[in-house]
Amino acid sequence: MAATTSTKETVAELQWLSDRISSQVRAIAIGVLAVAWAVLLSPPKDLPISPAAMLWVALVTLVADLLQYVLGYINTRRHHQHLLRENIEEGYDASVPLYRARIGCFWGKQLLAAGAFVGLVYALLPALLSRT
Repeated sequence: MAATTSTKETVAELQWLSDRISSQVRAIAIGVLAVAWAVLLSPPKDLPISPAAMLWVALVTLVADLLQYVLGYINTRRHHQHLLRENIEEGYDASVPLYRARIGCFWGKQLLAAGAFVGLVYALLPALLSRT
């Protein structure tokens, strides 16, 4: 017999997974920042992509990560105040612009981090392969 999961447990699992994904995105963005900075200091010949561009993409990724949490905080705070004021229990309204912006930042930072990583590999792989 299959185990069932409550809505509350599912939300807790989604929150845990979101936190883990965000941690991984941060690690990738910081790694891209470090490598891009190193490449800026000592650029290899024939680099097909701008290390400065990679640096900016990584920085924007980290800003999107921060914005996700700031927007989430503002949205949750407003929702909490609404619940206290009305003395009710209800879920989030997913159509609220702050909530949608928060979700957009969540997905945007993942795409930016993945793009930065792929771009960095694309830029550095030929230089690394030519040294072997």
